[in-house]
Parts: sequence; C-alpha cells; structure tokens
Amino acid sequence: MSLLRLIVVIIAVFGGIVPVFAQKSIEKSIEESIQESGPGSVNVRFADHPGYSRMVFDWQENVEYRPHLAGDKLEIIFEKADTPNLSRLLRDPLNFLADPEYRIEDGNLIVSVRLVKPGQLKHFRLGTKIVFDVSFDVSFDASGDNSGLIPPPSKVVQDRKLNSSSVNTRGNTGDPVSAPVAQPENGHLKLVVNNVWDNIRLSYQWSEDVRAAAFIRHNLLWVVFEGKKRVDQESLNRFLGLRIISARQIEHPTMTILFYEVTPGQNIKVQRINRVWHVDLKNAPITPARLIASSNRRASGNKGEFFFYSVENAGDALIIEDPVVGDELAIVPVMSSSQGVLEGQKFAEFKSLATAQGIAIQLIADNLSVKTYRTGVSVAAKEGAKQGLALSRSQLSGKLGVITGAEGDTNGTKLVDFAAWEKGPLEGKDYYANKHEFLYMLANSTDTNRNEIRWGLAKFYLANGRSREAFGVLNVMLDEKPGLIDNPEFRTVLAVSNIKMRRYEEGAKLLHHKALLAEEDAFLWRAVANSALGHHERAFKDYKKGSDSLAQQDPKSQIDFLFAAIRSAYVVADKGFIEFSLSFLRNLPLTAAQYTEVDYWQALLARDNGDILQAEEMLRGLVKAGVRETASWATLDLINMDFEAKKIDSIEAIDQLEKLRFSWRGDDFELGLLSRLGELYVEQNDFNTALQTLRLAVTFFDGSPKTVALTQQMNQIYSDLFLKGGAAVMNPIKAVALYSEFRELIPLGNDGDNMTRRLADRL
Repeated sequence: MSLLRLIVVIIAVFGGIVPVFAQKSIEKSIEESIQESGPGSVNVRFADHPGYSRMVFDWQENVEYRPHLAGDKLEIIFEKADTPNLSRLLRDPLNFLADPEYRIEDGNLIVSVRLVKPGQLKHFRLGTKIVFDVSFDVSFDASGDNSGLIPPPSKVVQDRKLNSSSVNTRGNTGDPVSAPVAQPENGHLKLVVNNVWDNIRLSYQWSEDVRAAAFIRHNLLWVVFEGKKRVDQESLNRFLGLRIISARQIEHPTMTILFYEVTPGQNIKVQRINRVWHVDLKNAPITPARLIASSNRRASGNKGEFFFYSVENAGDALIIEDPVVGDELAIVPVMSSSQGVLEGQKFAEFKSLATAQGIAIQLIADNLSVKTYRTGVSVAAKEGAKQGLALSRSQLSGKLGVITGAEGDTNGTKLVDFAAWEKGPLEGKDYYANKHEFLYMLANSTDTNRNEIRWGLAKFYLANGRSREAFGVLNVMLDEKPGLIDNPEFRTVLAVSNIKMRRYEEGAKLLHHKALLAEEDAFLWRAVANSALGHHERAFKDYKKGSDSLAQQDPKSQIDFLFAAIRSAYVVADKGFIEFSLSFLRNLPLTAAQYTEVDYWQALLARDNGDILQAEEMLRGLVKAGVRETASWATLDLINMDFEAKKIDSIEAIDQLEKLRFSWRGDDFELGLLSRLGELYVEQNDFNTALQTLRLAVTFFDGSPKTVALTQQMNQIYSDLFLKGGAAVMNPIKAVALYSEFRELIPLGNDGDNMTRRLADRL
C-alpha cells in the first residue's frame, strides 16, 4: 500500500470524513502528484495530469476554505493563518497554473494563482487535505462565470479493456432536461439522461426483456445487464458533475457491465418500466420495493451450511474483479423491478452486499460456488471441499447466551472490546470488587451457566491486564467444551491472551483461521504477533488489512497496533507511514515509556536522512531517560554508529556489546545483538566464540525468519575454516576441538569427507 493510501486510511478512519476505498481513484491521482516538499508550514503539492492540473494543500487539521475563480485568477481563502510552500510552482509552472502568491489578512491565509489558459475548477476534501483541479473549459466564455466543477477522469485498473467516454461536465440543476440521443447503431444501447432538480436519472432503453443488477460500493455505481451491448456514454456530458464523476464500460462477452464513479452520499433507485431500466441517483436513502430474503441453510448430505437468497427468475452469476478495489465479486441480475438486498451481511468467507437491484457478493475465500436455481441463488463451498461455510455469527451468544442482540447480527461488533469488558458486573465498582463478584457468581453457578460466567470473567481479566488469569479460565472452558475453539470470538480472545503473554507464535496460529478472514480487528492482532516474531512483511500487510477498524479500538490498543506497524514498516522501508504514524501517536494518551519509543523512531529517521548529529543527540537522550527497553535499543545503535564511523574498533565494540547483552532479552533486539557480536568475533578471528554466539542466537530464536540466514552464516564460517584453509592459522589441537564441538555443521557428501582429510593431514 502506498504512503498516501495509508495516510488516507488513518485520517478517514479517525476523522470519519471520507471512506478510504471510496476515494481510491482520487488517491491514486493525488499520489502521482507528490513531490519533494520544501520549507513552509503548509506543504503544497503540484502536478500536471492529462487534461488538468492539480494543487493539494496538505493541512494537518480540518480547515475551512472558500475558492473563487474569476477570469484568469483563482483565489482561495483559508480560515487559518499559516505559510504555504509555493516554491515548486514558482519555479515550474503547470499547464493551467502559474505565478502563485499569498498573504495573511484577518487571521486568514489567502492564496491566489494565475490561470495560464481558460479553465474550470473542481475542489474537494480528502481527509485534512484540500484538492484543487483546474481543467480545460470546453465552453469558455470570457464574459461568463467559470466556476463550474469539472472532475478529472477516474483512473481504474488498466488490465481490462475499458470502453466509454469519461464524464467531464456538469449540467444545469433546475427544470427537467433530456439529453439529445443519437440514433443507436446495431449492437448499441440507447441511453437517455434526465436531470430533475438535483436528481439524475439514467434510462437504458432495451428492446427486449433483460435482467439487471445495480448497487453502490466504495463510491462506485455498478449497473449490470444480461446481454452484450455497447453503451455510448456521451449523453452524460451535459448533466453530470457533482453526482457522477466518470463513466466506464467493462468489455464482457455476454454481459453489459457499466460502472460510474459517484460522489459520497449517493443512493439509487432502480425500476423497470416495460423494457426500459431506470436508475435514479438521489441523496435520500432508498429501499428496494421488493426485498430479497436470505438465510443460512443446511442440506442433507452437505458438510456444514450454505447461504441462500430466495428470489425467482434470477440470472447466472457473473464473477468479476472489482477494477478499483481489486477483490472478486459475484453479481446476479434479476428480472423483477426494484428487487434487491436491503442490508449487507458479513461472514468469514464472503460478504453479502446491499443492493438496489439484484444480488452482489464479495468473495473472500477461494473455495466458493455461487449457483442459480429456480427458487433462488446459493453460496456454498465448492464440491469436494472438506467442510461447509463458516456462517455462525462471530459472537458466543449462540453458544453461551452471554451477548444480546439480533440473531446473526455481527455488523459493527468488535471481537475484542476492552472498554466494555473491563467494567465487570458491578457498575461503578473497582477491579477487586468486580473480581470478587465474578468469583462469587462462579462459586454459586450451575452446569448450565458456569461457562457463561467463566466467559465474562476471562474477558474481564484480559481487559484489566490479567492475561495469564484470562488464559487459565479460557483453557478450563476449552477442556470442558473443546468445540469452543471453532467459535471466532473465543479463538480471538484466546489468541489475544497468548499475545499479551508474549506467546506470539501461539497467538498468530490461532488468528490464522478461515473463520476470521472477514474480521478486521483480528488482522490488527495478527500484525502485533507477526511483528514481534520478526515476520515484518506479513505483519505490515495484516495491519493494512485491518486498519479500517483502527478507530473502533480503544486508545491503548491503537497504540499497540501502531507501534507494531511502525516496527514492521521500518523493516520494509515505508518511511512515509512511519512519519505520519509518529505524529498521530503523539495525540494519543502515551505513557512516558511510549514517548521514548516515539523519540527512538524519530531518531532513526533522522539518522537515515543523513542527520547523524541530531540522531546521536536523540539516542543519547534516550539512554539518559533510563527506560530499559528503549535505552537498550539506543545504546546498540550508538555502538554500531560509533563503529561504522571508526570512533571505536572491533575490540571496543565487542566489549560494549557484551555489557549490553543482558539489558533486554527475548525479542529481535537480543537476536540482532547476538548476530552483531558473531560478526565482530569473526573479524577478530575468534571463530570459536563467534560460532558459540551464533549458535545461541539460532537456538533461542529458532522460530525467527532471521535464523535461516544465521545458520547459513555459521555453515559458511565452518566451511571457510575447514574446507578453504582458514583453520591453517589455528593451533592444530584447537582446530580439532572446534571441528568436534560444531560437528552438526559438517556438510554431507564430498565436502564433509574433504574437511576430515584436511584436518587429519594437519595432525
């Protein structure tokens, strides 16, 4: 995921401004405009794109603004006094923008830019950023008002053949108007567009009865018909701008597939009158006139459950990749007018999407089959699968009766909710009073409610930092009822207990389960476990998958997730993400120790950017702060920096590292320190100590991906000594002792035989 995408993810989740994936095409365009920033409190980015120029003001908070485009001058008033960085545009004018100026008046920043050629303006927010696009005005009148909005064409995945015109203009919003429609050629579909006040109607004039599906997902309107026709999108040009940004058609051999990028907050109504399908875009929420019911079912002889939509006269399922999001969809058109799915549902292996017409399913797992029958449409595991779908809801209420709520309703429910769990049964009482109440309830429990009370006690312990106690209670439950491990929530709580106890490998294994494929908060905990295990690429991917749910987590968990992601992001070299996350962390309730970790990563960024003096000063400050973990990290970095700068030799470095060995143990820090010591001992020709040190690292951290490289390093040292003559400088007796102590490194085959012969010859 790109830097900008991650910035948008976190801003959108915490600010609630823009759905992340809904702005994917806009993000991609902005991403291309990122340039090196110069001095100035407000970073401003500039770039030319096909047909328009873009200017992005990268504010760090929400700032109100008022743009005005008159003649050849664009003036923008921001309701905050700050200094913008306009040097880039001053040096290199864009196709449409040049000669920027700014001034501060009455506490407002006023920026003015000259238009190089006649243009029209589009502006919008993206998180705290404010974006301005100026594009060519096809209807320019020097005496008129050129403040209309012109969105640039949406960008989509280019591995498909896309056929349509991009929508570039906005029509009037007043009296009903119809677009002139040219007579269709053979194989073309006639499209009529009407604009009544602020509503848009798209009418597809079929000459035969066809099934249809329509829905909005991530600000993309999908319209799908059975039968292949080419739709001319030119008729949209006079009308669209605010509601629809662009139009595309995906080439398909048997279906007509259209999708439109729409502005946030759109709702659609679909109806068929005679053979004409009408799609209306409105602001007000709209429900389908006929609802498609759905339910979990179990067929005789079928392993597990399958999901069934009750609908007649449905077409075959279209399996297609979403060209913007990149996941796989199954779309089923239906014949009846305005017949759709009212509410979406989320399961482990798929998501049932809300639709205005037909059925749409996001396919998460690979083993799914979507089939149409006379009475409906089924979603099931493919034939030959070992088990059916995991359709049970995420909560344990169905098994223990602990959690109230509608049957099967998991929307908006977190698997881990520390804020709710830490309170206990006695509202307003402290931890000990609630603990005693739980134990009293447990002592008086019966066989029917004992596990229910244990479940509440385990979550109470976990939320209050007693992970070992929680782990014990959960295992007692599991001993009595082994089937609980198949429940997603129980599995997640047990995994979090393991992670809190630093049993990361066990926690990661529990979280890698098909029942948790659709649970975003499970991916965040996976990120913590994998980051601690050193699987940094996997951890960073897990974090990105779960980051949409970050805002729903309690602040302490947010801090843990962000630090885990920062550690992994540093390894995968995503410095932009680190910089933004560090600035965001400073707004969370950090402890003193956590503030030192923020400073530590800031120091590493300074070092990597070439500011060695600042990095050394910050690292020495962390050593003086005395927080054991970050002080150990900082000391190790200072030793390595001094050695690389030749301020100390290898003997001094070894002495300092040996003193540091026991300051912090049990994670990547100790592994890295032992590895570094091994390298330095090799430089000193102390091969025995080098191999012993590396053996400790490999033994202690056998589950780390780094141990493979360390094992190869040991094999190489051993081979260089006894196969390539390196041991010639050693005393023969010491050479034999070394050879014997590390016999596990003797290679098989001829190389091993040659080692033995060489050593025998020396004796």
